[in-house]
This record gives sequence, C-alpha cells and structure tokens, in this order.
Amino acid sequence: MANKITNTQHYSDIADAIRAKAKTQDTYTPAQMAQAIAAISTDNVQSEPMRSDVNFYNGLTGERLYAYTTAEFAEMDEFPAAPDIPGLDFVFWTAGYIRGENPELTVEYVKSWGRKINIFALYAGDTPNTSRLGLDIINAVELTLNIFSRNGVTIDYGDGTPAESIVGNMTLTHTYAPGRYECVVSGGAHKLGSNGSNGVLCKDPYATSTINASCLTYVIAGNGVEVGSYALEGQAGLEYVACGYQLASSNIWPRFNYCANLLCGGYAEGTNLNQCRRIRHIAGAVPAPGGSIEDLYGSTPSGISSPPLNINDVDIVCTNANAPVFSGISARRIRADYSTTASALYRNCYQLEDVNIPATVKTIQYNAFSGCSRLRHIDLPAGLEHIYGSAFTGCSALDDVVIPANVVDIGNSYQSCTALTNVTFLGQPTTINAAAFSGCTALTTIRVPWSQDAVANAPWGAANATIIYDYTGGNE
Repeated sequence: MANKITNTQHYSDIADAIRAKAKTQDTYTPAQMAQAIAAISTDNVQSEPMRSDVNFYNGLTGERLYAYTTAEFAEMDEFPAAPDIPGLDFVFWTAGYIRGENPELTVEYVKSWGRKINIFALYAGDTPNTSRLGLDIINAVELTLNIFSRNGVTIDYGDGTPAESIVGNMTLTHTYAPGRYECVVSGGAHKLGSNGSNGVLCKDPYATSTINASCLTYVIAGNGVEVGSYALEGQAGLEYVACGYQLASSNIWPRFNYCANLLCGGYAEGTNLNQCRRIRHIAGAVPAPGGSIEDLYGSTPSGISSPPLNINDVDIVCTNANAPVFSGISARRIRADYSTTASALYRNCYQLEDVNIPATVKTIQYNAFSGCSRLRHIDLPAGLEHIYGSAFTGCSALDDVVIPANVVDIGNSYQSCTALTNVTFLGQPTTINAAAFSGCTALTTIRVPWSQDAVANAPWGAANATIIYDYTGGNE
C-alpha cells in the first residue's frame, strides 16, 4: 500500500515543489495538487549541468547554469552570458562579498584562484532610485516598514490607497487586506532598513525573537537604493533578492538568518544564513589569490553554528585549527580539511553518505557523527588517538569499522549502529567503554590483536559478537 500523506508539512513540501517546477506563486489545496502536477509542462526541460570546479548560478534562484573544470575555464577569455530577466539589470558575476574588496570577479582572477568556486549572477532593479517589495498577505495585517530618505521619496503601497511622501528616517505602518501586492518606493535615493539590530525592513505583529515577518517575498532595488545589513533578517517568506552590490552596505555582511524560503545563497557568508532551509548552493568566498581559505560558506569557517540545511554538495578547505560545524545539513558529500573535530560536527546529517576525516585529526569529539543514518563507511586516519562518547551513535547504515593502531581510548562511541557486522582493531587501546557497541544487534565479529582479558569490558556491549583474539589478519 502506498504511503499516505499524514501531516500538513507534507502538503506544504509538495506545494513548494509544484511552485518551483511550475514557476508560479499559486497556492493549492490538497485536492488541487494532482491536477497542478499534471499541468506542469515538460517541454524543453533541461537539467542542471553537473557540478564541477567553476560553477555559475542564477543569483535569484540558485539554479546552476554552467559548470567547467579548471582546465576548461583556463581556455576561456570571458565569462558566460547571464540570463536576461525582465525588470532587472545584470550587474556582474560575483563569488560573494569580501570585506574590503570589490566583489566583481574577472576571468583572470578566477583563473589565478585555481580551485573550486561557486559564482553567482548579481542582479539589481532596472529603475534607479526605486525599490519594489513583494508582499503576500494571508490575513489582514498591519505592517511596519523602516525606510530612510534624506531628500524625500514616495511610497505606493500597491493596494489602491493614496501614495505617501516621506523625508528622513521613517517607521511607517500600513494595514493590508489579504492579497498579493507590490509596494514601490521611488523618487530619490533611499535606504531600506538599517545596519543596526533593530533595522529590519518589514515587521508584522506576530514577530518573534527570530522571525520578523512572513509576508515579504522579494526585494528589488535599483541603483541609488541601499539595503541595510539587518534589513532582511528574519523575513521568513523572502524568496529572492535583486539588490546589486548595494546590499553590501559599507562592506558589512548582509544578514539573512531565518529567511527559511530564500532560494539563493549568493549574497552572504554562511554565518548569516542560519536556518535558510531552501538554499541549495552557497557562493564561494574568494580571498586574495594564494589565500588560505576556500570556504563555500564564507570566510569564517570556525563560526558556522547552524548552516543552511538544504545544501546538495559541500567542499570546504581551510587552514583554521577549528572545523566548522555542519550539524543538520542535508549534504550527501562533504570534503573538509581541519586539524581537530568539534563536538556534534556532523550530528544529524541524515543524508550524509561520504565524508573524509583529514589525516591531521587526532580526536573525534563527542557526537561528531551521531545520527548520520545514511553513513555507510568512514576511513579513520592512521594518526587518530581518541574516539569520544557517542561519536558514531545511531549511524544505522555503518556496516564495517576499522580502528587505527594509534587509538588509545574509545567511549560509548558506536551505540545503536544496527547494520554494523564487523569491527577490526589494528592496535590495542588502553580503554574501551563497556557500552561502546551496545545496541549493535548485527555485530557478529570483533577482531583484536591482543590476548583475552588484555583490555577490560569485553565484549563492550556487543551481545551477539564473537571476539577473535590475537588477530593478525588471516588467522581466523
């Protein structure tokens, strides 16, 4: 019997998928979904190119447009063409905002970089001194808008009410009936929101400590419009932004924390994209050629406490001593270089199938891979010395484990690894926790190079396992 849809989150996920494929903003009842899916055109459908070394993306949707190997790009004299989008101007190709540097890339700069990079087409509104704010109002609501204009602007709320003129720093309120609107601010240079923590552009009466509004769906700003670094934080309905370089106000990173519907991560570093669950790809920050960090989240690899959760593929290389925390993201493959793991480093990365642990790592911290239920195999570095408690707890697809010779202590690290069948030790740890393999119901064989009773607590919680002592690699 087919699985039944049992909760409203499933309905919401299906509706999101329909809107993405159909390129519409329509809403659907459950009864309308089948008809809406059938109506989606499949003519001229083209899949995204496979990810490579130099990747180009639509800066609004995050769609991958082009992908080249480093060798292929080395033969190019110019960037590929960016898509034409009505009502918008293409500004330039960028790999994210770098403090103190112009984010506009050149072909020569990318060639000199010589490593993997994600590049995004940056767009802005095509009308100077004009900003357009998309609003999707579900229930009648009074919105608060923060706008500053030194010389005055006109605000058309888009709902048929009289336009309003303002001068100076204004906090405006306007009541909207249910419906979709475009609020237009025009007539002079102005700033949306501000750089302070209270400078959000749009706020509704239901604001929480993390969500400021759910009705703002897009922001388009032309030349002459500045967007404050805090303007768009907590805008849970925001899907895309076309604000050109002016979004990097005074070289301050724009913040998109809790913008759960944002489609593209080309504007900000990862620390300002917390809980942006729909973003698929992140811009690659580009320090000066020869710099030490290539980090697809941004330039602060030790500060990623809650990165976007819907990333398909992650490559991070950093010389920082501390690893970033990837807890909860849905990447299937992660490549990272660092010298020590962090607690809960990859915890609950449910889609993770493939991960490397650099040869420099000597300690795997508590909960580092706990809950990675699709992780089938992992190569532990030869220099590893410590595997702390719950490091691999709940890795229910892990089927084989080889413990390196230099490991001296193991905590309750492999509990409930229900697919685990074989464990092989290449050396003799000083201590192994009595519950190291508890709940590993399929574990039948543990091979160890020491004699019986040389290491306490055997069989270390593995109730169904046979221990092969004095194992040397073929003496079973």
